[in-house]
Amino acid sequence: PYAPGHAQYTRNMAVAASKSDAAVLLIDASSGIKAQTKRHLSILSLMKVDRLIVAVNKMDLVGFKEQRLDEIRKETSRAIESIYDHSCKYEFVPISSKKGDNVVKQSRNMPWYGGKTVLESLESMELDNLSSSIFCLPVQFVAREAGRRLYAGTVLSGSLSAGDEITVLPSAVRTCVTNLTVAGNNSGEAEEGDPVMLELADDIDISRGDKIVKSANDLRHGDTLRCRFFWFAGNPMAAGDIYELKFLSRKVRATVKQIKARLDFDLLVQTPATCLGQNEIGFGSVTLSAEHYCLPFAESKELGSFLVVDMGTGDTVGLGTITGVEKASQLYPYE
Repeated sequence: PYAPGHAQYTRNMAVAASKSDAAVLLIDASSGIKAQTKRHLSILSLMKVDRLIVAVNKMDLVGFKEQRLDEIRKETSRAIESIYDHSCKYEFVPISSKKGDNVVKQSRNMPWYGGKTVLESLESMELDNLSSSIFCLPVQFVAREAGRRLYAGTVLSGSLSAGDEITVLPSAVRTCVTNLTVAGNNSGEAEEGDPVMLELADDIDISRGDKIVKSANDLRHGDTLRCRFFWFAGNPMAAGDIYELKFLSRKVRATVKQIKARLDFDLLVQTPATCLGQNEIGFGSVTLSAEHYCLPFAESKELGSFLVVDMGTGDTVGLGTITGVEKASQLYPYE
């Protein structure tokens, strides 16, 4: 997905990064790193986007000089190393998008550059396999056919075969898969990304938003989530506020338990806070109206993230990633 660079479009950047495994980061060769560049790098780091192509654009405005690329490379490398708290692979490509220099074809204006073009870098990029081996099927709808109940959804991760035992969450009821179709075909086996329809051995009360897994122990559960928040709305987020959180196909009402800190994009440190304003990133916790089964974002982007919805207007006002799951009665330290 494409994400505009301006601060008012931070929400676009956060949503795009949450679904990405790699990113192309544009830097203006004539001006170098800006505050918004650090903002983007911070979001990419928090969203575990660990493969970057840094495209240094507008090289024509600096006379296609190699010295300018070296200056930006040093400055940007320092920023990446200070922002990322985990491994990140990155490479620099000097470009001029005005005439396509080093975008698709090698530039004659920069004979000193012997690296790949942006397209070549994208085509040769090796991504880490972040897919989970844990089987998980979020139920999207329940159908009735010839007196049978069929449960449909898209396999989020892992694989499933007819005859496998499964557990339905949050009820934790166990049963067996008697029939499995993928896109209408009786293949008998489904993998990540497959649209499936399941028939189960027992007639169980399953609703949209439930999860079908092989074992309840595969996921963590609780009614209190430690989170990172990416706040989009003009109205601030503060302790005591009530929202609806959307986890894939499930919706749960939640109360903000605490806002502990916000990220300072200039100093690149967490500073104490009690609320979050528009386009700010913060750290805190929420208490859910019902227990939820999930994984931390570091283990699964899909099972570890959610949208924050204003219950009055229905607008999406924020995005969250889960860093920990606890019971409301338990005390825990913040990261």
